[in-house]
Amino acid sequence: MVSQPLSCCRYPAILWLLFLGGWLQAQEGSLREQGFGASSAETALVSGDSASAELVPQFSRVMIIPFDMTYYLSDADHELARYNDKSLRDIQQSLRYGLDGHVAASVVDMYNAHRILLDTLPEANPDLMQMYWSVRYRYAEPIGARPVELDRTSTEKPGAGLKRWIREKTGAEQQAIHQDQPDPSFSEGMLRGPQMGQRFLHAELTNPDILQYFYQRYGTDLFLFVNQMEIKTLYEHCLDRASGNFMRDVSVHYSIYDLQGKLLAGNVVTVVVASNTRDLYQVMSRAFPALSAAVVSGLPNPMTHQPAR
Repeated sequence: MVSQPLSCCRYPAILWLLFLGGWLQAQEGSLREQGFGASSAETALVSGDSASAELVPQFSRVMIIPFDMTYYLSDADHELARYNDKSLRDIQQSLRYGLDGHVAASVVDMYNAHRILLDTLPEANPDLMQMYWSVRYRYAEPIGARPVELDRTSTEKPGAGLKRWIREKTGAEQQAIHQDQPDPSFSEGMLRGPQMGQRFLHAELTNPDILQYFYQRYGTDLFLFVNQMEIKTLYEHCLDRASGNFMRDVSVHYSIYDLQGKLLAGNVVTVVVASNTRDLYQVMSRAFPALSAAVVSGLPNPMTHQPAR
């Protein structure tokens, strides 16, 4: 008969334990919300530990704005037109579309690319004109990009490296220079390094808000302006006097902005081709890959570390 009171006392004790457990859980949740008592993984996220961060896209899509024909300069068009049996307009438009395509091909390794030059929407051409009207061009110091050097093995003929080494070791290099061979290692499509004091033609935004309009319409949050293309024959650098073969510079000026109108990069890049390379498609195939790779090198890294969600 003594056990009966003890049995009755068990139930209030159990109820008390259940109540205490619930209260402790509620307090733990409140503390966790305030950052106390969090798990190690959660603590790492709060503290910004890079081990718990994941790579997420920083930008998604690049709009390529081709150069305005007003800023196309060339002393080779008449020669190219005669050799290729094309009009001057056809030569210029082929170069404009060709460069645009090569830049887009280089961009897609990092981002989606939108070529407004090929956009079939009725509004695309007026939008492109509006973009041109929203910038002013001026010369500026390069910013935020370094030219990408091509691998010589991809541009030199077999044995060219050995011949260059022999010239350097025997002193024949200086003799070659005096024989109208100013650059014994000359190779078509090779980037020329930055020149001291060289500035680029910069597209300065006069109305940065227009980028928001293009983002809403085309979904682009990076904007790559091809500002100018130049083709200049260097008559002071003759490769072969007998055949009248000279060095020829092909240069591209560019500016890159983000959606907020911040200038990320701007520069001028140059490759050399021989003036006796007159086939239009050979000119493009030898000049544009290196130029496009150098231009795209100014784009920001497509991925950035962010806390995992």
